[in-house]
Amino acid sequence: MATLVWLGCSTPNSTAAVEVLHSLALLARQHNAFAGMERNDFGPFVFEKQPSGASVFIRDEDMLMAELDSDRKCSTACLSRKPGKSDETIFQFKNFELWCEIDGMFSNSYFQRTWIEREVAKAPHVKICRGPHIISWSLFTSAFVGRSLLLFHPQHPGLRFTGSLQTVMDARQRWRTPEHGTTLAGALVALTYSKETRKHDHIYAAYAMSKYTIEWLETSGHNLDIEELMLRTSCACIQETDDLYHLGQWCHQSEGDEPSHMGA
Repeated sequence: MATLVWLGCSTPNSTAAVEVLHSLALLARQHNAFAGMERNDFGPFVFEKQPSGASVFIRDEDMLMAELDSDRKCSTACLSRKPGKSDETIFQFKNFELWCEIDGMFSNSYFQRTWIEREVAKAPHVKICRGPHIISWSLFTSAFVGRSLLLFHPQHPGLRFTGSLQTVMDARQRWRTPEHGTTLAGALVALTYSKETRKHDHIYAAYAMSKYTIEWLETSGHNLDIEELMLRTSCACIQETDDLYHLGQWCHQSEGDEPSHMGA
């Protein structure tokens, strides 16, 4: 079963926006931008200025994205270069409403939620939904990387990327890479910029994202006040990493009611 990420109802620009997402994904794949991301260096791939008399694409070839879906069948998406069409025609850079739609999906506050980061990180399969349009997580994140290359095309001031989607992408990558895994301390850091109603949920989500298991969390963790929970979590981090730094990393937090993910 796939986890569905709902990014809102369809708008008059949704169909065109999804088409541009495919082109952005193709751009990222052509420039192998993911390799640059792993080195934290996009190098020559970033376009600070729109190419004059040339295209941001480096080849006139289509690409096929393939991945296994939730029922183990191979699903594919064709990333069309649309030969003969200019970059302006493909990306419609002057269409302000269209790019508000595109950037609005990437900067959606959905990706800032603590428990969403955890669920997307651990889900075997993720689909992005915008009205009736459904695309794969791989295509969506490839499009995000492609969008990040187009520095010459500014984002709307109210839709600037906060880093939330990138953080979710990183958390999902760590969880799905066995040799890296996810430590409790690493999960806490990954959730630094996420938001929750109560600080308890930040810690509970970190435990859920990590490979660390502890008995008291299941039996009495939801009854602890925030100071006690932070102290125990710091001790767990020290035991896991052999690093005393975590003992002092927590600040005072206010108390509240039972965590929002717990049943009544």
